[in-house]
Amino acid sequence: MEGSLQKAPIVPWNRLTIVKMHATRFRKLEQAVSLGIVPTIKNNLFKMESQFPKIEDLIPHAGRMSLLDNVISNNEEGTECSLTIREDSIFYDGSGSVPVWVGIEYMAQGVGAHAGLDALSRNETIRVGYFIGSRKVEFFTEKFTLGQRLKIIGQLVWEGDNTTSFDCSIEDEKDATTLMKARLNFFRPPSEEALDQSDER
Repeated sequence: MEGSLQKAPIVPWNRLTIVKMHATRFRKLEQAVSLGIVPTIKNNLFKMESQFPKIEDLIPHAGRMSLLDNVISNNEEGTECSLTIREDSIFYDGSGSVPVWVGIEYMAQGVGAHAGLDALSRNETIRVGYFIGSRKVEFFTEKFTLGQRLKIIGQLVWEGDNTTSFDCSIEDEKDATTLMKARLNFFRPPSEEALDQSDER
């Protein structure tokens, strides 16, 4: 979750936009069910994947370093994203897998997506955040395999003025098996100007 890459563009995604969406939710639900699509249901609300901004509009990563496919669920306390392991992944090792340690970056980008959605819901500029450390990292597999669809889950556990902690996990979407989990800590400066000033000292 480095801040050296291009800053994500801002999209018109604010509270008014979300409120307007509720007017069409049940119509979309009816259409989804008629097509055999089961929407995500959480906290008595559902959100179709297409209702969320694209990942590249939420995080500062670009090109092949944008590792997640899409957001599948979001509320004030956490966000779930998904990705499918493909041969064109920058971390694909050519033997049919991605090393499990790459999951730390998947989690960090998932938290970045949560921060981006939170900023847009408040009609605020998306600010770059920095991954500063992890605790309680546990691996339950050695690798992610080609074609495997992963669910990246991040739940907010603590928030200070400029720092946050998230309990994160990665599941196999097929059977909900937990493949990895960790607590990640992040720093988000109040502004880019403040960060520049600290670098000059």
